[in-house]
Amino acid sequence: MFINVLQEYLKKHKMSNMVAFVDPAIIGAIGCGTVGDRSRTLSIRFKNAQPGQIFLLPYNSANHWTLTAVNPDSQMVYHMDPLKRRIAAEEWIEVVDNAIKLYKDKAKKFLKKKIMWENLAGVPLQNGSKDCGLFVMGYMKEICEDKELKFPEKWLRRSNHAYGITELNAIRIKWAKLSSFSLESFEIFSDSGPSKKLALRLRNSRLAKWENIDSGNSISGYAREFDFGYSTLVIPTLVMPTLVMITLVLPTLVMPTLVITTLVLPTLVIPTLVITTLVMKKS
Repeated sequence: MFINVLQEYLKKHKMSNMVAFVDPAIIGAIGCGTVGDRSRTLSIRFKNAQPGQIFLLPYNSANHWTLTAVNPDSQMVYHMDPLKRRIAAEEWIEVVDNAIKLYKDKAKKFLKKKIMWENLAGVPLQNGSKDCGLFVMGYMKEICEDKELKFPEKWLRRSNHAYGITELNAIRIKWAKLSSFSLESFEIFSDSGPSKKLALRLRNSRLAKWENIDSGNSISGYAREFDFGYSTLVIPTLVMPTLVMITLVLPTLVMPTLVITTLVLPTLVIPTLVITTLVMKKS
């Protein structure tokens, strides 16, 4: 949802050909396939890249969010980690590098010998243990609001750039407005009636709490509730296979048992009953 807001911002300011996004649900470390699978998926997303366009890739490594910005044409990759200013994991580097190579190969474009990675050590660093997603959202917001896309120069070297409580709470409030109780989600409710009214009350109550949040309470329960973190995108990828198993696979196992119980067993039991009855009558 937050990405949708940024896309609208880019469209409004005529920057859609400068910045694009990749859905984190298709490139994450869990539930998105092998390294090869993710590279192919990413290369397809690069397919319609404009010259000089930057792709923003929010990436979850199973328990932590980072942001990778990729210019597939220039083969330039920028990595932003809100936790330790560290370089990307080898597996993720392989996913991105292979995606660029596949994209260049399919587009018949010249492939340089080396794909360059820059670790942007000057990005604002998180203080809490659960704020990585909020910081990644902040990075994306700053990048999209910079018409000259000078984020590499701004964040290349270690600095004192930081997000204060005010900035983080502003992101949390925006995320809260776009959460499951936002107006855009009311298609699942009736047009009127108690369900919609209840959802509106819950939404307004949550927003009121957020907008009146104590400026010193940076790790509140509301922060955890609306954290753009592990539970937002990764857990569904773990739950869905289970649901598929329950809805599709189990019936194929249960149905033969039901068939045997309802069709085969009667054919065995009824003759036995008939024979028993006749024998008893004779005796």
